[in-house]
Amino acid sequence: MYDNVVIIGVLASLLFSELTGLSAGLVVPGYLALSLHTPGRLVSTLAVALAAALLCRVLSGYLILYGRRRFGVQLLLAFLLSALLGRFAAPLGISDVIGVLIPGILAREIDRQGVRDALLAVGIVTAATALLALLGGYPLL
Repeated sequence: MYDNVVIIGVLASLLFSELTGLSAGLVVPGYLALSLHTPGRLVSTLAVALAAALLCRVLSGYLILYGRRRFGVQLLLAFLLSALLGRFAAPLGISDVIGVLIPGILAREIDRQGVRDALLAVGIVTAATALLALLGGYPLL
């Protein structure tokens, strides 16, 4: 069942990208749609992605980061930030992030498109994915 929602998200993301030229991170909308019932996880995931994109931008002033290397650094930074969040913020009641790779993929889209365009694309495609999944009879709980 969850696989179907992720596939719906991939299809919606591909269609949105073809129509607008903006990317929503291909698999990201499906996973976000599956987590709409836990807004704390959404906020934590977005915060980690924003922080990873910012840190990568800072590091690129000191390191040669482009292409796959840049994406790899974004994934690693998001993973490390997620681990730190889980270790230190969980006792404070702050939610964990969604998945292992989702914040890194989001960081990449934020870095490539800018915060506004990336979050707009992800928001629209996630909402469309959730709507299509619900209309298709897939509960998002």
